[in-house]
Amino acid sequence: MLVYLSGTILPWHELCEKGFGQNQKEDFETLKKLKMGSSSQQICKDKSKWLRPFYHKVSNFEFEEEPNYGHLKHLLIAAILETEDIPDMKFDFE
Repeated sequence: MLVYLSGTILPWHELCEKGFGQNQKEDFETLKKLKMGSSSQQICKDKSKWLRPFYHKVSNFEFEEEPNYGHLKHLLIAAILETEDIPDMKFDFE
């Protein structure tokens, strides 16, 4: 979601744009293969390359592995600081 919100076009974007065909099972299998076969370099490119360390760490978790949330938070903060786009904590809805 972070990569998408950063404005990067994801490798499976075209498949989702054209919509799913008559065989949804095959389409979902294709989508799964695209997602599982994409590296952090392929997904986190252009505007979202600052997310690579975070994405790489998260995408390599085993299903039952307990994440180190402190480390993940550190990776996100470091990535935000690298972009020099410091959030001002003011939100549109306030």
